[in-house]
Amino acid sequence: MITKKQIREIESFNLATLNEALKLAEQRLNDALKTKEDLDKKSFSLLTIFLSLSATFFSLPQIFKTFESALYWSLIIAGFLFLIGVIALLFCLWPKKYGTIGRYPDTFLQEGIINNDDNMRGYVMANILHDYQESIEISVTSNKERIKLFKIGIISGIIATISIIFIPFFWYLKTFFFNYSGRWDIWSVDNFRIILINLT
Repeated sequence: MITKKQIREIESFNLATLNEALKLAEQRLNDALKTKEDLDKKSFSLLTIFLSLSATFFSLPQIFKTFESALYWSLIIAGFLFLIGVIALLFCLWPKKYGTIGRYPDTFLQEGIINNDDNMRGYVMANILHDYQESIEISVTSNKERIKLFKIGIISGIIATISIIFIPFFWYLKTFFFNYSGRWDIWSVDNFRIILINLT
């Protein structure tokens, strides 16, 4: 890509080409800004949900006194995972650099620009097109960083949901077959075999 110094050295500009290029550049930048807007909405919605779930899962063990149990640990782990999701989404919502569509009027309201020929107009348009390239790159880079953080939040929420189901399941499964807790003696392997024999 040519530099602004090289643009100054160009003697004549194709205005039709520049107009079409500016139109396409604005569309590309607008797409990046729409992606930013979608990320803002989705991240804020998930942040609200995850924050509520995290607070709920941290408070439930205190309410129901479910200490030293599979349910207790699943709730605590899920609460921490949702909290990780909240932190990721907060960073996702943190302001980042983005390009802007259009230019301030004073770009053209200059002596030697507004009252000059089409060649000067082409020079200004070429510089704006050059700036758009930088704006698009900055916006796309910011979106990529935010999408990574958004994915971390989503994954944390999925793992948290899975932990609520599977941690108690495997805990009770372990107790059921291996008799690690005196509370579950009736479900020891030997007693389970006796139950099966009696049933048959």
